[in-house]
Amino acid sequence: MTIRERKEPRAAADDTGRSEAMGPSVGVTLRFDWTEPTALAIFRRAGSLWVVFDRPSKPDLEALQRQGGNVIRSVTQIPNEGATILRMDAVAGINPVPRRDGLTWMLDFHRQPIEAVNRLDVTVQPQARRGRVLIPVSDVTTVFALTDPEVGDNLMVVPIAPLSYGMTYPYEFAHFALIPTGQGVVVRPRIDNLQVRAVPQGVEITSPDGLPVSDVTAEDEAQAGHVFSLAIAMTLAGNERGVARLRAEYGEAMARSEFARGFDLIAGQSALTGIGRADVAGEVQEAQGFQTFLSAYKERLREHGLSSIN
Repeated sequence: MTIRERKEPRAAADDTGRSEAMGPSVGVTLRFDWTEPTALAIFRRAGSLWVVFDRPSKPDLEALQRQGGNVIRSVTQIPNEGATILRMDAVAGINPVPRRDGLTWMLDFHRQPIEAVNRLDVTVQPQARRGRVLIPVSDVTTVFALTDPEVGDNLMVVPIAPLSYGMTYPYEFAHFALIPTGQGVVVRPRIDNLQVRAVPQGVEITSPDGLPVSDVTAEDEAQAGHVFSLAIAMTLAGNERGVARLRAEYGEAMARSEFARGFDLIAGQSALTGIGRADVAGEVQEAQGFQTFLSAYKERLREHGLSSIN
């Protein structure tokens, strides 16, 4: 079973990864030059911004901080023989959008949530031997383990080459969680023997003791339909607080349902930087009003004939 996440970008994006749905720029760009193809992961956790490349280097941290202006307060490099792992103290609510110029990666900072332009699918395969979860993506080569010094737990980070592909919602499973990213895949294990591997099909998550995963049931879909209807009602009523509460409480579950795309349009983070909910509500209400008029018109014709219409 594939958790239904749309593959299309939320807004038209050109080959540099820029999206029309991005929040306002804050005029900060970090530039990372490479001499060979390099994959990237970007995510936030416990107030810190993490930038992980799948090749080792020694960037000028002071220069990066200067480029960051008032957005980047500090930059720390976490030692790793095979990767460049940077942990930044960055202003909350301002996050990077990656783009490429040849082999160079550039991170343009915008006032918006950390969110990939394109989503990655999550494929749950309970029928596989011992169960597995697969995240289909091309050109995955390496998985890096790191420890979050603020939280104190371990993370498995998978930089990827395809531009602006990542996880939008957090996904909670019994033995692990998937963390939202602006680029790449980040897994938080809940068991010691969780296996995260780069395979030809993408990122594979398994365990030698078995991975308890299951398909979405009909009952789950019915509940998702109810939440989706509630989100529509709250949007039409202009209840922003209610929509935000639905997003916080049910966003993860809705991302696994057949209503994922519709719920994300109405209640997802992308809706905050796209078309205003008030505008959507107004257009829908106008359409509903016109339908009501047509129904009354037809009813009057049926009861009184053409002579009743002036």
